[in-house]
Amino acid sequence: MLKIRDQKKALVRGFRPVAVLVSFLLLAGACGSDEPAAAPEEAAEKIDIWVVGSIQVGGTFWDQIEAGAKAAGEMIADAEVTYIAPEEYSYPNIDAMIQTAVAANPDAVLVDYRSSDFEGTVVGALNQGIEVQFFNNFVGTDSADPRIRRLSATAVGLDKAAASKRSANLYTEFVSPGDSLVLFNSLPDSSEHLEIQNAYVEVFLDAGWSEDDLDIVDLPGLDPAPNFEAIKTYLAAYPDVDGIVTWDTSSGTPAAQAKADIGSSVPLVMWNLDQTVISGVKDGTVQLSLTQQPFLQTYYAVVSAYLKVKYGLIDPAVIDPGTLIVNADNVDEVEGLFNAGYVG
Repeated sequence: MLKIRDQKKALVRGFRPVAVLVSFLLLAGACGSDEPAAAPEEAAEKIDIWVVGSIQVGGTFWDQIEAGAKAAGEMIADAEVTYIAPEEYSYPNIDAMIQTAVAANPDAVLVDYRSSDFEGTVVGALNQGIEVQFFNNFVGTDSADPRIRRLSATAVGLDKAAASKRSANLYTEFVSPGDSLVLFNSLPDSSEHLEIQNAYVEVFLDAGWSEDDLDIVDLPGLDPAPNFEAIKTYLAAYPDVDGIVTWDTSSGTPAAQAKADIGSSVPLVMWNLDQTVISGVKDGTVQLSLTQQPFLQTYYAVVSAYLKVKYGLIDPAVIDPGTLIVNADNVDEVEGLFNAGYVG
């Protein structure tokens, strides 16, 4: 059986936006007509779109989620985008933010639909006549409400399992079947993180690892400081580990720092970017990182919500912003995009 250690209980223990599409739709009514141009009118009331993030932190991922949403709002002349998120991550806090957005009675709300805990609020928004667009996470295919199921099928967001499998397959170039691997999960109670974890495990088992080779360790949460202590303690207790797998900067960055502190050369794969990760890829502390391109997630999601409101579209294009694997070959180029605020 896979070994599960709960660190809570023991401490040893390329981008071309869709501006062309939107511009075409905005101009469509002005083309192909022999009628003289209408006289200028007062500016139409702006379409009000609220975007609800999952946590208000200084981390690059959520900074870019916010930046992508606002960039789309600036690009669309008759859209007004408001971004809100809770200071502390929890399902009740996120749902409270969605309720705040719905109470403002905007034209559309973007929801990081992580759990059926959000279903009642989203159904209320739909009943109120507010358009809803899912992004980033979009569970809900088992909902009793067909509108929730439809939103889950037409979301803007990364296929987390597919991205995990791509990352895992690339990581097998640095480790071999039978090597001892540790998987650090900073949100073990999250369906998103469990999906990612299971996808990694599936690839490793299919590639020849046994369950006894894989150690799954639950970390305290999203705070990098206690995660650093937990990971450093683990690596000291298990010096023979051959590989480290994480999928967030809340665990990956502390793992890179812990490796550096103890002088470890164990191969590390992770998700997302910050300056520590970029430096780690350059000096070999981090072998691979995967960026989910969060800027694009909300950029495209705002455009999709706008098209629903403006033109009454039911199903805008389903968009997966794709994965960018960052390694020693492309890290310098990626660093330029990171510094410009487009990947993270």
